[in-house]
Amino acid sequence: MLRLVGEQVESLFDDALPIAVRELPEELARLDELLGDPALLAPIAARWLAEARERGRPTIAMALFVRLMVIKQRTGWGYETLVREVSDSLHLRRFCGLSLTASVPHE
Repeated sequence: MLRLVGEQVESLFDDALPIAVRELPEELARLDELLGDPALLAPIAARWLAEARERGRPTIAMALFVRLMVIKQRTGWGYETLVREVSDSLHLRRFCGLSLTASVPHE
């Protein structure tokens, strides 16, 4: 089952965070802007078999997957390290579109 975007990122806990934590560092903010373009996911949606879109197990959101792979590529981390670091970093969670209460997909 195809999912292009995930759930709501903001949660009640976000209001309690200081502004410096809620704002992404400059480099991540620029990447966030580039990856926020809906046209980026259009090729994935176009190539996904139409008959398979509503069947099977739901995938993680493709926007989340792309952002996780961007972090993995930039850092050189393996999947285990990627999951651990994204779980522990507020900035990386926000960059990936994960709320504070959401779990990071298993490696």
